[in-house]
Amino acid sequence: MGNLNEIISELKTKFTSDTDLSTFCTATYGSEVAVKTGEERALDIPLKDMPVVIVSDGHDEREKKRFLFSDKEANLVITCGIVQNDTQKASEELITFKELIKGAIKKDPLLNGKATYSTVVKSRRLKVIVHPLYFMELTLYVNYKN
Repeated sequence: MGNLNEIISELKTKFTSDTDLSTFCTATYGSEVAVKTGEERALDIPLKDMPVVIVSDGHDEREKKRFLFSDKEANLVITCGIVQNDTQKASEELITFKELIKGAIKKDPLLNGKATYSTVVKSRRLKVIVHPLYFMELTLYVNYKN
């Protein structure tokens, strides 16, 4: 089993190589999805890197005390971002993007043996100040062994 950094790296690999996600991004935006890791703020991502998926550790000590029961559990934050001038299309595309991310995880929920369990537990659309940028955030619960 892996540690949290290995799990984040595996997610990056999964999203980069997922053919369904790649096909959607190429057909809709004319480019592959850029997959980043770390604590990048969504609004700091250059337009040339859109569409984007950012995978980061969603560690929050208060949340850990309330919801996570061991050191082998974590909530990761997966942020998806697109550029779309049409507001209606943006909503539809974000839903498709979210479903493709979830689909990539469902294809291998054990993340190539790095996790004992993983599932998306929450998603929400982020309110962004700058049109035409649109973002959605998913919370991925993972259970793993060190």
